[in-house]
Amino acid sequence: MICGLFEIEHNRLPALAQEYELAKEHKREVLRHSDARNPDHQRRFSDAQEREEAARERYVAALVSRE
Repeated sequence: MICGLFEIEHNRLPALAQEYELAKEHKREVLRHSDARNPDHQRRFSDAQEREEAARERYVAALVSRE
């Protein structure tokens, strides 16, 4: 049982780091394909920015809790 908990915690940090990297890449893609004439772009950018911020907060919280 304790080994299982260790594995979950051990794998959590790399998964959160990967989630953060994917969120950053998604935001870059939204910016790369931006079209000022498209009114939906601002919503997509805002969603991507919120996703990146949430992923960063989860990753930082996991890093801090390890210490």
